[in-house]
Amino acid sequence: MALKWRRSADPELVLPTGSPLDQCNQAISRMRAKADKNKARSRRCTWTLTVGTAAIPVLILLSTQFLSFWLGKLAPGLIAALLFLSASYA
Repeated sequence: MALKWRRSADPELVLPTGSPLDQCNQAISRMRAKADKNKARSRRCTWTLTVGTAAIPVLILLSTQFLSFWLGKLAPGLIAALLFLSASYA
């Protein structure tokens, strides 16, 4: 799924065509599509935050036995930075 940084056309700037019922149905379908995208994005970010937050203590615990610097300091720091970006995106 690629990120789209710009829309091809703003729905608010497009002149309505058709009957009032068709216009209403078009508005409903646009809002439903936008709501579905927001719902998917929020669920994806929630799962990312949950799994990442749970992984940090596990990595710190594993660092007492294996690869102390990599698992105890570097990986949790990188995960925390990625979680920050994920939280700011949502």
